[in-house]
Amino acid sequence: MLMGKFSNKLILGLGTGRCGTVNLSDFLKQQPDMAICTHECLKWKWYGEPNITEKNFEKYSKFENSIVGDVGSFLLPHVEAISNFFNETKLIVVKRDKLKTIASWMKWTHKRHNYWVPHKTRRWLNDGWDGMFPKFDLELKPKKEAIEAYYNFYYEECKKLEQKYDTLWIETEKLEEKETRIKICNFCGFNLLNCKLDVKCRRNESK
Repeated sequence: MLMGKFSNKLILGLGTGRCGTVNLSDFLKQQPDMAICTHECLKWKWYGEPNITEKNFEKYSKFENSIVGDVGSFLLPHVEAISNFFNETKLIVVKRDKLKTIASWMKWTHKRHNYWVPHKTRRWLNDGWDGMFPKFDLELKPKKEAIEAYYNFYYEECKKLEQKYDTLWIETEKLEEKETRIKICNFCGFNLLNCKLDVKCRRNESK
């Protein structure tokens, strides 16, 4: 550790959810040059300042001078706080077609859950995931409108991060293409000769 930071290079995978973050995490964790890649391990609520300490990164600190990562939608508001603990941070943003993303969230949240509104009425049930998402004043509107607002806001915030962090944007529909996987490996700093480009990955985004 140097100057209060871990010696690792950190790869953070971002995306709205229902977009291929599981797929990306699976691909990264199977690469020999990735010491460890978790999925939604660094989990804090969207609003408020979480108490982020070195203890939160114990899983990664065991692998000094190596490449480590975590992938998850709710990393977005905490990227800067997380990156302060590492010598270098890179971002991979996974973006799926908007209409497909909305349709997937509609199916996954069923009829009684809406994570993107403040729940001032009894229209929607809280199942514990609500705190992990930003809120929009659309509680009385169709849920599709709230999901679309989230989608637009999420990627606008990702664009802002480009000003500070080295960022790679990936289309979900191209995650399993060899060319895309080579881009990811080069971006992360893997030795391409060691990379496994034909590994199978889960595809939860298709649901």
